[in-house]
Amino acid sequence: MKLKSVFFKSLLVASAFCGLTTACADDHFSIEGVIKKEIRDQEIYLDFEKLDINTPEKRIKSKLVDGKFHFEGEIVNPPARAQIVFEDKKILYTGWIYAENSDIDLVLAELDSSKARTIKNKRGKTVLTVESVEGSGVHDKYKALTEDLWVRFDEEYEGLMGQVSALNIDFTKPMNSMDPESLKKFQELSKKMGPIGKDRSEYLKNKLNDPKTDDLTKLFILHDNRMAGGYGSVFESEEQQKSILDGLDQNLRDSQAAKSFAAYMDKNALKEKLAMEVEAGNKFKNFTQPDVNNEPVTVSELLSPGRYLLVDFWASWCIPCRAENPHILKEYKKYHSEYLDVLAVSLDDDKDEWVNAIEEDGMPWLHVSDLKGRDNDAALLYGVSGIPMNFLLNDKGEIVASNLRGDELHKALEKVIGK
Repeated sequence: MKLKSVFFKSLLVASAFCGLTTACADDHFSIEGVIKKEIRDQEIYLDFEKLDINTPEKRIKSKLVDGKFHFEGEIVNPPARAQIVFEDKKILYTGWIYAENSDIDLVLAELDSSKARTIKNKRGKTVLTVESVEGSGVHDKYKALTEDLWVRFDEEYEGLMGQVSALNIDFTKPMNSMDPESLKKFQELSKKMGPIGKDRSEYLKNKLNDPKTDDLTKLFILHDNRMAGGYGSVFESEEQQKSILDGLDQNLRDSQAAKSFAAYMDKNALKEKLAMEVEAGNKFKNFTQPDVNNEPVTVSELLSPGRYLLVDFWASWCIPCRAENPHILKEYKKYHSEYLDVLAVSLDDDKDEWVNAIEEDGMPWLHVSDLKGRDNDAALLYGVSGIPMNFLLNDKGEIVASNLRGDELHKALEKVIGK
């Protein structure tokens, strides 16, 4: 199987779906895995997606020994969507597995760096992807979809993104400080990528509306759209996605893969509701998270008479966030002695990368993180659906303004402080 790198979405179907192929032999699944890359022996996990927003994800643990691993268990209402996670956070698996109660042979290999633009944001990491899967009827169906998209759109898009990566542009710096020739080339490449993304989205819209498209493929498209990124969303609203989900065959709608997508939609709806509760004029929401020394930091304890507190959500891997840090640093230097404090909340899951980014960007303010990545508890509490995002609080804990980027932060501070 030819390796494919798709930056904003990468899914792997690694099992058979009962009823599409032969009937399941029993109520258990077994995955025999091999990694074609020398990696030290360690614990390895199969993490199933949450089936609702109030329950933790299910985790199955195994041991990686001499490049081989084995997972087994039971899935009620398959297929289920899962991800491989390594004990060593310097090793990443790029895709997902749709697991079914069947016997699967899975081979992983290192992602081709010439096709993997994401590797530039994964310094010192080993990035793995699927090389082959055997024993999976669902994989054959998913493979047909992904190969169709690859030929029509993704290969060209990936090639253009590879050229962008080759420019070695530091997007954390202001645009006017970039090399003019590199910036011109980047703009030219961006103009070519835009239409590809639009055409891809339109193609998938037509496929969803095509009566010949089976329900399993529709479910793949729903999950694929979660990672659409630069390609653009296939859907105009949450209601459209819910309509597709509700229209699936009852057996598939009851599957864990469908329920995990429903949980994803519920989480988005909750974020929208919580975001409304932290609009300007509302009171802040208190939380406590550990700092870089694992000492607890509580927001309410940082509020001081006559001072403002900027609660900033960011991550080391977020290029727009890194580009905003110099703006925050400028205002911090100007106002910190008398008026301003900053609490940065990181959506990282790797402590080393988090701490290194703090040092690289020279950020002297307080930093906290629960290292849950995008599932950071404080980010959910504030309804954060994208970063960078920030909230400016006064000494009474009232939210004065939010989402202050670039010069907007300076203007907001100048307005409230009066100088």
